[in-house]
Amino acid sequence: GKGAPGNYSLISKLIKSGFPLPFLSIKNSRNFCSIDNIVSFLSILCRDAYKIHGNYEVFNICDDSPMSTLEFIQKVSKIEKETANNFYFPILLLKISLILIGKSNIIKSIFNNHLISNEKAKTLTLWKPTN
Repeated sequence: GKGAPGNYSLISKLIKSGFPLPFLSIKNSRNFCSIDNIVSFLSILCRDAYKIHGNYEVFNICDDSPMSTLEFIQKVSKIEKETANNFYFPILLLKISLILIGKSNIIKSIFNNHLISNEKAKTLTLWKPTN
């Protein structure tokens, strides 16, 4: 949401600038976790911690439905009440452009899938993400 660090803040600034965004050609998926799901999962852990095998566990939590970079941009655009000016740009040329401007470090972040499984969290705690 608003005020969040990282990608949200960057995408929000790009949208507000009115600068055309070359993201229509990117087809990827990534998981996010809404604050509602974080709170609901932590509530279950606090309430039922003793039921989790008596051990410390590590859980991945996320919303059940991943979204693409384009969907993320559209959501940010809607929250910010701004219009995102997305256009098609060939992926190869976009990657070369990023390399040429010294931004090769963000290529994987932009183009790759970033997916995790929340099945362990749902199975062991009976948690149900809301979105």
